[in-house]
Amino acid sequence: AEGYFSDYTPQFDDLKQIYVLGMTLDRLIEKVADAEKYNEGRENRMLYDKALEGLRTWNKDPNFYSGYAKNYVFKLVKKGSADDPRVVYIKDASSLISGCQELLEERVEGFAGKAAGDEATKRIKEAQKLIGKFLAESGVEGEGADKIAAYVKAH
Repeated sequence: AEGYFSDYTPQFDDLKQIYVLGMTLDRLIEKVADAEKYNEGRENRMLYDKALEGLRTWNKDPNFYSGYAKNYVFKLVKKGSADDPRVVYIKDASSLISGCQELLEERVEGFAGKAAGDEATKRIKEAQKLIGKFLAESGVEGEGADKIAAYVKAH
């Protein structure tokens, strides 16, 4: 595959946004995990509402991270970056995250309260695993590799 790979050396800073996304999903899980407690106090409602607010913002540009991943992979390979499995991981993770808004707004039949929170948590954890696969296959060595290894191990 001559001419397929570029001369680019993978850098943590070039994929840091995806790493940060994965890390922030831990906080999203905390906010949605106890969905059945929504009516059990102001603090629970605030957490849940913040989660929904974040998801609504996410869904204004749900392809941002997929594009970011594609641009990163494009630096690694000269052809086929859009179809690269690493980009697909982030596309799939983004779809999982996007779908959580409908769940938490109880617009998905069969999911309300605790069931909606549990399903959202499951989807977010799956998204984190996909982000971990992207990071693990990113080719980053040296600076930032320790953060990637820790993230992959944790998720």
